Order: sequence, then C-alpha cells, then structure tokens
Amino acid sequence: MGSNHLYDDVWEPTRVSFNRRFHGFVVFIGDSTRELGVHFLKNETDWFDVFARWKAWVEIETGSKLKRLGFNGDGDQFYCNEFVIDTVSIGIERLEKIPIILQEFGMAESVVREITERVQRKPYTPPIVMKRRTKVSRPAARYHYSRHCLWLAGIGDDYKVALQGEVMDDGDEMGSQSLYRVDIVDFNGSFLAHVRDFAGANPIILVVTKVDLLPKGTDLNCVGDWVVEATTKKKLNVLSVHLTSSKSMVGIAGVVSEIQKEKKGRDVYILGSANVGKSAFISALLKLMAQKDPVAATARKYKPIQSAVPGTTLGPIQINAFLGDGKLYDTPGVHLHHRQAAVVHSEDLPALAPQNRLRGQSFPVEASILGGFSIFWGGLVRIDALKVLTSTRLTFYGPKALQLHIVPTAEADDFYKKQLGVLLTPPTGKKRADEWAGLQIIRQVQIKSENHKRSACDIAISGLGWIAVEQVETSGSEKSDETSRELLFAVHVPKPVEIFVRAPLPVGKNGGERYEYRELTEIEEELRPKWYF
Repeated sequence: MGSNHLYDDVWEPTRVSFNRRFHGFVVFIGDSTRELGVHFLKNETDWFDVFARWKAWVEIETGSKLKRLGFNGDGDQFYCNEFVIDTVSIGIERLEKIPIILQEFGMAESVVREITERVQRKPYTPPIVMKRRTKVSRPAARYHYSRHCLWLAGIGDDYKVALQGEVMDDGDEMGSQSLYRVDIVDFNGSFLAHVRDFAGANPIILVVTKVDLLPKGTDLNCVGDWVVEATTKKKLNVLSVHLTSSKSMVGIAGVVSEIQKEKKGRDVYILGSANVGKSAFISALLKLMAQKDPVAATARKYKPIQSAVPGTTLGPIQINAFLGDGKLYDTPGVHLHHRQAAVVHSEDLPALAPQNRLRGQSFPVEASILGGFSIFWGGLVRIDALKVLTSTRLTFYGPKALQLHIVPTAEADDFYKKQLGVLLTPPTGKKRADEWAGLQIIRQVQIKSENHKRSACDIAISGLGWIAVEQVETSGSEKSDETSRELLFAVHVPKPVEIFVRAPLPVGKNGGERYEYRELTEIEEELRPKWYF
C-alpha cells in the first residue's frame, strides 16, 4: 500500500471467547504514525458489518481503497517513539501510550495472536469482580487494553463485560464502590434490569434523582420507604438510599458523607441509564466536595463530557476527585430501548423532560364519566377505561407539555388519526406524524381496588411518568360488592415502550396520608437499608 493510505497493516475481524461470550476485534497499524489500533466490535453478530462500515469510512477519508491484509512491502524493522493502543467507535480515541516498541513485518498478525492467547489463558471471572485500573509499566503488558474498549463498543452485554473487570489487567482485585442513579419521575423505566450484573456483589449507594420535581406536599419519608421496598424486591446489595436533587442540592451532602465513609481507597463508579442527570450530579458532588478536598476543587475545572443530544455521555470519564487512592468514574448512560426517548424524534425529546414541579392532571369525577371513554396523553399514550367504578379517577404525572384529551372509545381511533401532530403531540407536525408508527402495543391492565382510602396502583409508562389509579369518595357513591371493585383498562403505547403496574408512589399531601408502612421484623429492621434526604 502507498504512503497515502491511513493504515498499511490490517488484520481482519478475529473472534475470541471471554467470560463465556465471543467478542470480535480488528487490529491495524498506521503507515505514517506507526500506531497500533485494536478495534473491539460491538458483538459477535455484527462484527463483519461493523468492520465493513469502518473500512468504508477509511476509504472515504483517504480517497483510496484499503486492502484488508496490507503491510510494509520491504518488511523493514523500525522503531517509533510512541506505541499507541486505540479503540474505535466512530473515529479513533487514544487510550494508552507505551514508549519505544520494536515493530516489524507482520506486527498486526502477532498482536492478534498474543491477544487471543492471553484472553484464552484468562480464567472465567464471575461478574462480582471489579478491578482498579493500574498503570501499564511492564513490557508484558504492552497489549493491555482498558475497560474503555468494551464500553465504547456499545451497551447491554458489552457494557456488562466492561464492568466485570479488565481482561489484560494484572492489577490487584480491590473491588469498587458503585453510585447507582435512578430517576424518581421514571423510577421503573430508568431502573436497569440487570444492575446486579453491572455491580455484582460490590456495595451500591442508591441515588434517587429529581425529587425536587415531585408534587408539592410530598412526604420524602414515605417516598424513601417506597424506594427501599421496591429495591429490596430486586435483592440488591444496597448500603443506603439517598433522595437527591442536583438542582437544589437536596441530599447531596448525605451522598458525599456516605462515599467518604465507605470508599476505603476504592474506585467509585457512577452507573445508571441515560437521562438520569449523572453529569449534573457529578457537578453538584464536586461542588460540595471541593469545600474540604483540594483535589475535588481542582477536578471541578474539568466538567463531564456531554454530547449535543441530551442524556449521552460520550465515554467513561476518569475524575481525580479524591485525596488519596481511588478515582471517580462517570460512565456512559445506558440507552434503554423500552423508554419513550427511544421512539420520539430528537427535536421532541425536550417535551419529555419535566423542568418544574409535577402537578397531577385529571378530569373531574362525575358518575360513570370514565366508563366507555379513552384518554390520550399527548400522542404517546392512550388508555381505555373498559371497566371502572363511578368513583374511579386517573391522575397523570409527567411532562407538562403533554396534554390530556378524552373522547368516547368508539371514536378514539379516528380522533387519533386526525389529531396526531396537531392536538396530540409529540410527535409534532404533519411530517413527523406521517412517519409515526403509531401506538402498536396494547396491554390490558386488571386492577382490584380493595380500599378507597388508598390508591389502587400506578400504571407507569417507561420514559414518561405514571398514571395513578385511585378511588375518590363522592356524595352519590355507594358501597360496591367485591366483584364490582375490579377495574379493567387497555393501555396503548408505541413499540417497544414498556408498561409497569406497581404499588402507588406516595406523592402530594394525600399520598403521604394514605401511605402505609409495612410492619418489619427485628432482623428486617436491622438489615434494611436506611434512606436519607
């Protein structure tokens, strides 16, 4: 290959087994910079597709064809001042630099062979082990790659593998501490289903964000107990639960105190899905820590990287935030396919993010008003009241931009077709409405309303908010028998948005008054994590 080519020694996709899964990678060496690159592909199924797209990108950039197996035709040996191990997602990001390495003919092939052999010698590591990053100083570690590689490769299983440990790292197994963040407005939708696979047995500090958005009069003690109950069912190793707001700084001091008490020289990882405000949380965390820690004060100068699209951290960011051992890592938010943000146009995303305190939206309770009617929540949700009581009320908690519209169920289909993009937004505008796939998922929700003094349940819509189903006493309501207290709804959402039926979140003054604390045994009381705000 000529000198105008970007890479002259490329080895095709190679498959290697690690932690009982296969991963693909490509090795290449630049003909001018003499940089070694290791491109870890997203997963086994699309590795050739990824390589083909990468190859096409190189050819467009260089204006010439790239041979898959090229080399320096003379086979000369040469030295370089820096040997840079790269990982490629879109373009190249330099990670580790290793000085003065001898290169020779067939270097890419030898790198492939050594990586494969070292990975195959690595014993299976259960997902409970997380290792601290160490500096690469030995020649034996010259093909070391960090957890960044798999992190940049994608999400899901690769994200999981990235947290399990470093394949080539020979450092000490010290474990780590995890700050796991969930959004109280979208608690179920932002809760990672496999968070135990990410954190393993390492202790978790659960940080619940955006509590300042809860309705006025909300008792945070009730909310804290509700969160602990939900977390306990998931069997997480939670040290404590913190109700926080990065905007108002509520609860941040408690998180700082818990980190200082439990860190013990370990690295601290901030985990969570996208759009839970991790970068804003880190800014608030460093602001408070900087008052006593000069290292944190210095770290405040380097803000977490954010992309133009909300909710996207471009890569794992190491932050020197602590005096002594251990680093703080801001990890990329996991984009969950089942949230509304995955189906809504990027320009409509701001409409899904509440900016002010939530106020429940509902219709006045009148005799049988809901029975046989459908309520549209913007263009994203439709709920049909198939069987309800005269006292049934639905209260919608979510973005203010999404308006409610009620029509007879018999007219709902026509109303949606005519008003989508007009009254029913998002999607906004005729063009986006024409491209909209519609509310493809219909789930029937059957609820038993046993106590008019408590909300029956919440119907949570992933990535949006929730609908409180409750009974309101009216002057003309009569006591119903057990059979008639069953409620039936049909909930329509876009594919693949998920619907969760859960215990009611106690919000507002009435929510606190109606909330009932579960009686605990002495052992449960002792082992149960405490909540702070």
